[in-house]
Amino acid sequence: MKHINLLIILVLFTISCKEEKQNKKNLFKSFNKTIKLHKGEILNMPKDILMNPSKILAYDSLLIVKDKYDGKCLSLINLNTKTLVKRFLNRGKGHKEIVQAGALSKSAIEHEFIVLDIAKNSLLFFNIDSMLKYNKFEYYKSIPLAKEKGEVFFTASFVTNDKIVGTGINEKGRYMIADTTGQVIFKGLEYPYAEKNIDFYLKGMGYQAVLTTNIHNHKFATATLNGEILEIGQYNNNKLKIIDRIGSVMSKYHKNDTYVFQKNAKFGFCGLTSDNKFIYALYSGKSLEKNGYDVMNCEKFFVANWNGKPIALCKMQEKLTMIAIDSKGKYLYGVENGSDIKLIRYKISDYLPK
Repeated sequence: MKHINLLIILVLFTISCKEEKQNKKNLFKSFNKTIKLHKGEILNMPKDILMNPSKILAYDSLLIVKDKYDGKCLSLINLNTKTLVKRFLNRGKGHKEIVQAGALSKSAIEHEFIVLDIAKNSLLFFNIDSMLKYNKFEYYKSIPLAKEKGEVFFTASFVTNDKIVGTGINEKGRYMIADTTGQVIFKGLEYPYAEKNIDFYLKGMGYQAVLTTNIHNHKFATATLNGEILEIGQYNNNKLKIIDRIGSVMSKYHKNDTYVFQKNAKFGFCGLTSDNKFIYALYSGKSLEKNGYDVMNCEKFFVANWNGKPIALCKMQEKLTMIAIDSKGKYLYGVENGSDIKLIRYKISDYLPK
């Protein structure tokens, strides 16, 4: 587990980070309120349920986990009974199999979620009701994302009922919008700081981010892996715009017009989740040189509303590698990786404005 995580960290940091001094909104100074959470509730489960988790989604009493184990990519967990319902989505190159699962996000339809198939650059659609009622755990639909040469989707999630927003690599800017046929209809919005001499491929790699969306108000949020930018945008009337940006840029060209590994560079955000009111951004702020394997174990997360207003910096007693909020905004779930992998729950609604 630790060796896999370290490999991921090294890949992310090969294109790296240096703080941009002219940034107008410092991440930590923007959040005036600090909340110290009580110790989270450990949801005790058999040790063979969470094996190699890398992403979670919460649906009321159910948890979808991207968990590469035993030839499968995903797991469905019942939080009430604390049992594994099933492992599914076979790894491989055959029919209904996937080589590598990427981003995991909620669909525009209730009780559905999507998985980004990285190798085929397509979105796979799953229905939870079909899983529970009819034991149908295979994806029922696949949409290939049209792309031009050199373009890549790193993240993808529904921002409206029929439009998908994504980040990745494209020549025209940081974001892409696709329709439900997979046709990319928009590419654009410049990166937070103009770096005109940098190739768009390197820039896309340097600004990799986690993504969450709010279909109700057609908004999205991204948080950079290699920096400290929390960015909130909106897609309305076929136009994409940035509403607010909090934090400083750490990616910057340094030598020979390219991104390079900076000594003691800080890792950025490790996870992003949201409900209809708030955005929750799990933050590391640790360097690989000083923290080693601990770099992706986060002890804090930022909470902002969908207009970009900072609400609070929340500090935990635990060290989490990923988080997910339930649909009602009541419970925040997190995974703590250590000698034993723990699923932890916080009643976050007790700490935040009603």
